This record gives sequence, structure tokens and C-alpha cells, in this order.
Amino acid sequence: MEERADQHLQETTARTHAERMYVLSGQLAVATTVTEVAEAVVREGAHLLDATAGALALTNADGGFDLITEIGDLWQRDPTLGAAASDLLTEIVTGASPCFLDDLVVSAWQHPQPAHLFAKFGAAAAAILPLVVEGRALGMVIFTFDRPQTATAPREIVHLIAGQAAQALERARLQATIVAERVIHEQARGRAAFAADLLGSLDATTGFLDRVNTFLDALVPRAADFASVEIMDEAHALAIVAARHRDHALDAEFGALRREHALDRTIVGSAANVAQTDRPHLVNITRSSLDEYSLAPAARTIIDRLEPRSVMTLPLGPPGRRIGAVLMGTSGSEARTFDADDLAYFSGLTRQVGLSLDNAQLDERHREVSLRLQKSLLGDSVPDVPGVAVAAFYEPATPDLEVGGDWCEAIELPDGRVGLFVGDVVGRGLDAATAMGQLRAAIRALALTSETPGGLLERLALFAETIPAADCATVVAAMFDRHTGEFAYACAAHPPPLVIDPDGTTRFLEDGRSGPLIVTAGSRRIDARVTLAPGARVVLYTDGLVERRGESIDVGLTRLANVAHARRGRPGPEFVSGLVGDLTAGQRRSDDIAVLCIDLAATTASRYFRRFAACPHELAELRTTMRAWFAALRIADRDANDILVAVSEAVANAIEHAYSPGDAGDVEVELLRDGAHVTLRVRDRGSWNLFPAPGDRGRGLPLMRAVSHVDVRRSLSGTTVTMRRILSTAG
Repeated sequence: MEERADQHLQETTARTHAERMYVLSGQLAVATTVTEVAEAVVREGAHLLDATAGALALTNADGGFDLITEIGDLWQRDPTLGAAASDLLTEIVTGASPCFLDDLVVSAWQHPQPAHLFAKFGAAAAAILPLVVEGRALGMVIFTFDRPQTATAPREIVHLIAGQAAQALERARLQATIVAERVIHEQARGRAAFAADLLGSLDATTGFLDRVNTFLDALVPRAADFASVEIMDEAHALAIVAARHRDHALDAEFGALRREHALDRTIVGSAANVAQTDRPHLVNITRSSLDEYSLAPAARTIIDRLEPRSVMTLPLGPPGRRIGAVLMGTSGSEARTFDADDLAYFSGLTRQVGLSLDNAQLDERHREVSLRLQKSLLGDSVPDVPGVAVAAFYEPATPDLEVGGDWCEAIELPDGRVGLFVGDVVGRGLDAATAMGQLRAAIRALALTSETPGGLLERLALFAETIPAADCATVVAAMFDRHTGEFAYACAAHPPPLVIDPDGTTRFLEDGRSGPLIVTAGSRRIDARVTLAPGARVVLYTDGLVERRGESIDVGLTRLANVAHARRGRPGPEFVSGLVGDLTAGQRRSDDIAVLCIDLAATTASRYFRRFAACPHELAELRTTMRAWFAALRIADRDANDILVAVSEAVANAIEHAYSPGDAGDVEVELLRDGAHVTLRVRDRGSWNLFPAPGDRGRGLPLMRAVSHVDVRRSLSGTTVTMRRILSTAG
């Protein structure tokens, strides 16, 4: 019976061991990290063996052991366990031979040191098994028991546990290596993409400050919680250019801290020191490290709000072209800290960014010099000529920074006519600009003694032969008689003038054409003449306004006419800038643009005409131009003031009542003088609101009737207010 009972016990124990080994095998199969493997081995192994304590340790580079996990506080109760039994443990592990101390009392004579050590923990037995894979020792597993071990079965199980543990640990370590390499690869690829995107964005941005902001926008918050760019001046002193914080509410405080509490260049790690020495600096900040700096209470308050955790200070630009420093950091107690890899990567990146910023600074200096030269050559091309309002525009090609050969000019001629000229010397650079300056000066001189635009171009062509860079130069010359409205013009291979008539129609002046100046020098230049109605506009321009690569010039001219028609109601300067803006939007130009706009709406000898948008801010310009007309015709101040009051009231009424809110509309003002009689007309094309809101309004007609006879006529096409005034003194 005893034999059968023993056999039954052995079978039950074997089945229990098999089930527990199955559980351990399953847990090892799903464990992915070294720690997960170690915890499963120690936990399930101790349960399977009925051990009271267990620990798993791996060998380290120093020849000792690093504890991975334990139960029963075996290692923690005596951290010297590994060192105290180092000789035996090293022998066991390196020899790949397990050590079973089945009875510590009996084993004390053979292994006195570990037996004594384990006995201190109240253990009666212990097992130390090496973890070996293909002859390589990974570490060991230790189990202790509260009673002596005599059965051989646990030894076999311990061998199985050690074998499976070693294989699982090796697999987890290999997996960890693969994951680490993948992380490193992904990080490297991410950093390469970040650098490529940043440098590409900088290349697509032209201005220095725009590039600085592009750089900071890329850094914060993607790579840092705060950052600043600080540039050296000619005296090598640093000045902060821009600062950024992930919380935009702290931008100003962070910038103030950098400006007011910058460290001296002799202090290692300061922006000034890094910019001077070209040595990047990394510091991980603690409260004790902050206490090393003598900071004012206000500065300390700001720092406490910013909560800096890790800060890098990096040179901006390569050696020889270093322009300053970049400070970037993380904030918050849980924020990541930068490491040596971060310092190396961002140091290389800021050197490239520094080159981009330095190039932008150089480009801006070149552009400033170019524009100054161009302005000095162009001079004042907008004269104050009674009867004609002139608006001029010049812009060099972008992103090309060289001066160009385009120009525009308007002068009052000795006979009272107005001379108008726009020219284009082919090419850019100093040669083109010099030729442009010479031709412009020649035109100013020749215009004083030329009767016709064609005759002027004939003489200019002979002069242009002496200027090598004037090959293929094009010019449009015009002379306008503001008394008769005659507009005489001649084009030497230049785009045709555009006329916007008072009714809004557009037309190009296609006659009076001849070849480029030098190509057809000595040939006769013909004139063309048209009569322009008061209120018309003429636009002279260079081909940079209408030409686009791969497109017919006719398409560009049609586009110009359409935009000019759409903007016809705007004042001259606003009209010109809007015209250029609309026609060049989204275009990468390679040619300069010069535009001259002549607004004939100002005056003729006895007629005043002006069309403008129905906006209150137009009233000031209206009064100014009317006063000029009164002065030119010597109308007495009393009459002039009365007329101003009447017209202003009529215009104010049209602005307020003719158009619904948000609707665009025009108002026209016409004054006609016939001896002592002046007729005033104010027209709109809207539908009046005949039921205005109550209030202190409705005094317009009484005011107008107090100074003149008034007639109001409304129709589907708009309202016309006609007033007549007899002047008190004939001029």
C-alpha cells in the first residue's frame, strides 16, 4: 500500500510540475522584454519549486551581476549577495555548472561562504543555476528553500527552468537590440526629414526675419518648448531677434528674460560665450543649479514660470561665418532632457541654419543698396502738375536683387503740356541701370525742346547709339495738352498705352509704333494723337507687368484691361498698387515693373470732373482737388466755400443713401464754369433708400438750396443732383 501511495504521490507531483512548467512556458512565450522574462522565471519557478525566495541577475561588463528581479527580498536584504559570493557565483556561471546546496548545514564545510550567507536569511537549502546559451553565460537564477531538499525531481525541473529562461532571455535581448536599432534608425530618418523640411522652408523664404520665424516655428513645439535666436552685431555683442515659447502667452516674458538677463560671454554655456567660442553647451537644470546664478527676483519669477528642464545653447553658423547663437530647451518637471546625440545633431543643424540666415541678411543688404541706387537714378517721377494727377510705381524683380533698367518719368513742358515717359533697358545690373539713368536724363533734356513725341524719340535714338547697354531699349513717349485733352504719343517697340474712359470702357492705343531705339536709329518715328475726355485715365507700363513665360502677350494685355476696368474707381496710387498686386499675385517674376498712371479727372480749364468710390474717406481728396480747381480759376473764397458745402452735402447723401451696405458703387462730381455761372452735378448709379432712419439728418437739401439752385432727378439708372451758382466776382 505504501508503494502505491508513493507512486500516486509521485505521479501527482509530476503532473503538477508539468502543469506549472506549461504555465511558465506560456508566459515565457509571450514575454517580450528582459524584465518580463525575469519576472516570469522567478515568480513561476518559485511557485513550481515551493521556494521561499528567488532572484535573477545578469552579468555586467565589470564582471559582476546586475539584479533584474526578485521575490522574498533575497537580494535587497543583503545587497552584497553578488559580491559576497562572487567567486562561487562567477565559477558557477562561467563554468555553466549548477550548484545545489540541498542542506546548508551539511554544505557549510564545502561552500562555507554562500552557505553562511543563505543561512542568514533563514534558508535551509539553495539552488544556483547559470543561464547559458550556446556556451555564453548570461547570468544566474537563485532559489532558496525553508527546508532541505532531497528529491532529485526538483533538480530536473530547475534545469528545465534554467534552460527555458536562458533561451527566453536571449530572445528578449535580441528583440531589445532590434527595437533599439529600429528606434535609432527611425530617429535618424526623422531627424533627416526634419532638417530637410526646415532647410527647404528656409530656402522658400526670402526675408531675414521671415527665415528666423520659420526656424523658430519649426523648433517650437516640435523639438523644444522654447527657443530664441540671438545675432551678433559688428561689435560682436548679442541682440535677441526673436523668441518663441510653446505657450504664446509666455513669448514676451521669455524674450524679456533673454534680453535683460543675458549672461556674460566669459561664462561657459552663455549664448555670448557659445557664439564666441563655437562650443555648444548642454545643461540639465535643477533648483540647485539655478541657485548658482545671481538672479534678480523678477528674473527668478519668470524662470519659475518657464520651468526650464534641459537647455542647449548652440552656435549659429559655421566657423568663419558664425552670426550668433540659438538657445533651445524643454520645460516642466516631466519634460525630456537633451543628451549628447541631441547636442551633436542640433549643433550641425544650427550651423546650416546660420548660413541660410546670413545669406538672407546679405541679400537684404544688397537689395537695400540696389533700391537706393534705383531710387537715385529714378529721381522724383511724380511732379505736381495742375490739371493732371500722376501716380508712379517701380518694383524690381523678385527674388533677383540687382537693379534694373525700367523707369518712368513725368515733367511739365515749357508750353504747358505734360510730358509722360516710360522706358525699359533690356537686362539688369549696373550696366542696365547706368544706361537707364543716361536715357532718362536725355529724355528730360530733349523733352524741353521737342515738339512731338516722335521727334523726341528720333533724337533719343541717336543719343542711345553712344550707350552700349542701350541695345534694344524700348520707350513710350507722350505729351498731353490738359487744355484741349489732346494726347500725343509714340511707342518705340514698347507695349501700348491703356486708356480707361470715363464710362469705364478700356482700349489700347495701338498706333504711333516703331522699332527699338538703336535697332531702328535714324528712321522716322511717327506720332499718333487722340483726344481724351476729362475723367479718363491713361496707364503707361513696362512689359514686366503683362508678360508671363510661355504665354502670348495678348493674353497679358487682356488681363491688364480687365483688372484696370475692375479697379477704375480707385484713386491713382491705390489704383496702381492694386493693379500691380492683382497682376503679379502668385507669380515668380524675372523682370522689373514700372507703371505711370495719369488721371485726367482732376481739371481742365473750365471743367472739373472726378469719379470715385462711394466711401466717406474719399471726401477729403475731393475737397482738396476742388480747391485746386477754384484756385486755378481764381474763384473767390466765399463762392468756393459755398460750392464746397453744396457738393459735399450732395456727395454725402449719395454715399449714405444710394447704395446698400456692402455694395460697391461710384459717385461722379462735375463742375462747369461759363463766365459768372457755375453748374454743379453729382451723379450716382444706385437705388436710393427713401426712408432713412430717424435722427439728426435730412438737412442736406436745405443746405444746398441755401447756396445754389437745386434740381434732383431720379431714375432706374441712378440719381443726378444739379445745382447752379452765380459767382459774386467773375475771375
